[in-house]
Amino acid sequence: MLHLDCSHGVSGDMLVGALIDLGADFKPMKETLSGIAKLSLRQVTKAGIQAKKFDVKFVSDSRSYTELLKEIDDLDISNQAKTLSKKILHSLAMAESRVHKTPLEQVHLHEARDSIVDAVAFSMALEGLGLLESQISYSMISIGTIAPATHDIIKNNSFPTKFLIDKEIATPTGMAILAAVANEFSNISPGGRSGHGAGTMDLPHPNVLKATLL
Repeated sequence: MLHLDCSHGVSGDMLVGALIDLGADFKPMKETLSGIAKLSLRQVTKAGIQAKKFDVKFVSDSRSYTELLKEIDDLDISNQAKTLSKKILHSLAMAESRVHKTPLEQVHLHEARDSIVDAVAFSMALEGLGLLESQISYSMISIGTIAPATHDIIKNNSFPTKFLIDKEIATPTGMAILAAVANEFSNISPGGRSGHGAGTMDLPHPNVLKATLL
C-alpha cells in the first residue's frame, strides 16, 4: 500500500520525485522520454526537508489529446505503464473538455510535453516499485490558487481540500494523477519508508509531497 501526503500540495513533479526518493529508478525514465524532454534529478531542501526535485526541460507546445495517446503508444514501456499513462491523460483531458465545453477528441493540452512526461514517468516509477496493483491512499489536499481544470478534477472526484496559501500548489496534472490512482482517503500519517518529492517554489511551508510505503 502507498500513502500520498498532499498536505502541502500536489503536482506531477512532486509525485514523481517522491517515488524516485522511495527507490524508483530514474535512469529508465530519462532514457525513455529523452525524445520528448530533457529530464534531470537533484536533491534539494524545502523548509528544512530533504527532497528529490524532478526537473523537466521542454519546448512548450500544444497537442491534441489523441496525438498524445499515440505518442504514448509509440514509447518503449510496458502495456501496464501505457494504460496508466493514458488513464492520467484521460482524466486531465476530460477536465479540459468540461471546462471549455469542447469534445474530448478536440481537446488540446497547452503544455503537452510536460503533461506526457509527468504521466509516463509516474507510471514507470509506480511500476518500478511494484505498486501498479497496490491500494493508494491520499491525505487532505492543500490548495491555493487553482486552475479551472484543477477545480474540475477536485469537484468531479470529491477530493477533500483545504486552503493553504495564495499560490498554485495543486496543479492539473498532479490532480489528474491522483484521480487516476488514488482510491482511499486517509488523513492519518502512517509509519513506514517514505520519500519526498519537491515542488518548484520556496514557500514558508515545505513545498514537498511525501509518499509512504506501508
